[in-house]
Parts: sequence; C-alpha cells; structure tokens
Amino acid sequence: MTPRPLPGRSPREERGPRAVGDLIGRLKSQVGLGRSAAALERLEAAWVEAVGRRSAQGARLRSFRGGTLTVDVDSAALAHELGVYHRRALLARLRERSGLPVTELRLRVVGEASPEPEKGPAGTENLA
Repeated sequence: MTPRPLPGRSPREERGPRAVGDLIGRLKSQVGLGRSAAALERLEAAWVEAVGRRSAQGARLRSFRGGTLTVDVDSAALAHELGVYHRRALLARLRERSGLPVTELRLRVVGEASPEPEKGPAGTENLA
C-alpha cells in the first residue's frame, strides 16, 4: 500500500527523512485524535466552571466521543451527586461553556475500592 502524500505535496516531496513530530501529527489528524484532544481541553475548562473547584478536584475527564463525556471520579458519593442531582444542569453548562455537543455524562468510580458484601447465613449476602 502506497502512502498518500500530504495535501499540496507531490509523492516525491514525501520521501526522505522527516521529523517524528510531523509523522505523529499527521497520524493523529488522520485518525481524528487531534480533534478529540482539543475537545477534551475545551471541556476541561468548562468542567471546572460547571462543577466548581472542589468537585473538580475529585474528577478527571477521561474521554469525549460521540457526544458522551466520560469522567473518572474518586468516590461513589461524588459520582452519585453529579450523576443524579446535577446531570441535566451539568450537561447544559458543558454545552454552553465548551460549545461542544455534550449529550451524555458517564461517571466511572476509580478512586475507592468497593467494599465486599458481608456474608450472611448459608452464604447469602447482606447488602446492608
């Protein structure tokens, strides 16, 4: 498979040594990573404004694909608060402040270990 030349360049200009940074930039643009990274940067600024500094400290934006923003949070309590009580307002603020079509918020708890359920009589689980 013959590589395609960059727009405005002939195949002859594509031969020869090239800087690794140029190759990585070309690859990122071909697979759409540059746009995703730029969108995530815009969303990071909007996220701090939308949730406030305190909540933002317990969360890290992971990815933005197809309108879904995935966020890693440090605790189940924070995930519950943001996902249940503030979801609609957060989505509206993120769209407004970032200018991106954020349609869904996916929160992943990564900062605390889930406690093991206690075993009750005959191996049943007590979910108290």
